[in-house]
Amino acid sequence: MILRTFRDYNEGCPPGVHAVRSDSHPKRYRYGQEPYYQESSKDLGRLLRRPLQDYSRLTFVLLKPDAFVAGAAGRVLAALRDRGFVARGSLLVRFNRFMIRELWRYEFNIARVERYPLIDELLCAGPSVMTVLEDRSGAIDAAARLSMLKGHSCLARRANDSLRSAIGAREGTLNFIHAPDEFIDVIREAGVLLDAAQRVELAALLDGANAGDAVSLLAEVGANYPRHSLLLADVIGQYGEPLAREVALHRETLAQDPYAVKTHFVKTLGLGQWDWITLAANYLRFSHQGVPPVFEFETVE
Repeated sequence: MILRTFRDYNEGCPPGVHAVRSDSHPKRYRYGQEPYYQESSKDLGRLLRRPLQDYSRLTFVLLKPDAFVAGAAGRVLAALRDRGFVARGSLLVRFNRFMIRELWRYEFNIARVERYPLIDELLCAGPSVMTVLEDRSGAIDAAARLSMLKGHSCLARRANDSLRSAIGAREGTLNFIHAPDEFIDVIREAGVLLDAAQRVELAALLDGANAGDAVSLLAEVGANYPRHSLLLADVIGQYGEPLAREVALHRETLAQDPYAVKTHFVKTLGLGQWDWITLAANYLRFSHQGVPPVFEFETVE
């Protein structure tokens, strides 16, 4: 395999940007030159007591609004503990459309553009919570281990012993959690999701000096969300034959571009926000077939 990005990923980076390990040369090269990684690396490198790479046994999990709506926050922490991850503390994250696109900048090319409105509505429905985790399994890269364990977003491709199976995550976008793929992503995503003041809080949690109650913030956030099963069968059961009839009439549009008919469904049937999100998440065709993620374009046979 020959890489197109031949230069070392430190080239072009300003002084103070700390390099961390990754098996992906394209990822290292791109991250080293983007502002999110640069800011986060410089801030954390200055704030932390030890070299940045020494913290690779720490990572985070992001509990999204759907996790709170489904009442799954407690299950997430319990399932993580069962797998050797101990929560150190939590930070509040409020998404906007720009953060969403930047967090998944290198993956959104495989997503159909019709998916964006659903992701925006879901993630901007209320706050998410970033919970910092210590991996006590002995693994060198906690993020890589958690990424391996978390399970696929698609139910049909999700292993029964995965984290998402254990917490009852729903189909597709309603997968409850996000977690970085490896330690280098922890650093970059902290730059996307957290401002400078929050990165000070993150550094304290990583160092363990200010490790606090990770549960109280989750409970506080969860109390402000409505409850919904996020199960399609429950939505169909609630609205009955009228909804089944409209779904049959608009099935292809729901698969291709559900937001083209959102107003019709909401006005005709009175669907609530989470009824609609559940419906759209179950029918929308999310990804382009056969399109590789951005980083795979960085290599040639």
